Amino acid sequence: MKALLRIFRQRFSRARALCALFLSSAAACLFISLYFFITENPKGAMIALLFLLIILLLPPTEHLLGIRLSLPCYALLLFLCLGALLGSTFNFYFRIPVWDLFLHALSGWLFAYIGFEICLRLFPKSERRAVFPYLFVGVLFSLSAALLWELFEAGATWLLPVDMQEDTLVHAIRSFFLSGTHDAPTEIRGITETVIRYEGGRTLTLAGYLDLGLTDTLTDMAICLCGNLLFLASYPLLRRAGGRPSLRHGAQADKK
Repeated sequence: MKALLRIFRQRFSRARALCALFLSSAAACLFISLYFFITENPKGAMIALLFLLIILLLPPTEHLLGIRLSLPCYALLLFLCLGALLGSTFNFYFRIPVWDLFLHALSGWLFAYIGFEICLRLFPKSERRAVFPYLFVGVLFSLSAALLWELFEAGATWLLPVDMQEDTLVHAIRSFFLSGTHDAPTEIRGITETVIRYEGGRTLTLAGYLDLGLTDTLTDMAICLCGNLLFLASYPLLRRAGGRPSLRHGAQADKK
């Protein structure tokens, strides 16, 4: 516990704006959790506590990696956490249809930037070295983070009473299962209605075929890739703008 307190003290003692931003985000998660406990919504409360834990783990993660995120990067990470929390608990994903796509595009750009900077810190670039390998590593880092998140969503959907993989109504399917052979799949187009019969003799009629998370997962990965491409396109502007780097070695930062 003393080691953790020392990590937090070293991280925020000379960064008042960052400390205020961090505490505000953590407090928001805590208040949202308390709100859902009071309104008897344990699932919402547990989701808020989960994001609170993620926020609290950011400084120790920086310490373990030996890096320091700049204020803009930290702000974007906290915004992603709070954005996902609002989407999951206050129905932002349905109230604002582009909310999920925006968060995935932003995460694709941000994690590609962080991965690029981590690679620069681990393998300092000389004038003779091309920048492309560093950018490529940044993109791979971002896609790996997106993959881990999608695996987390799938695991939570399978193991817990939640649905983190949004379902989608589709109106055409192509299936080897229906044809019974891999030579020619059965194709069904213009699906206008699906009737689901389940326990108790009840039925549910849908205006299409219900895709259980596949479309959502692949769309999220594709949007993340678009965020990566946006980072690649914006790199010349970032390089021209200059400014402080997004990451610094932890030991060097502590001396300042």
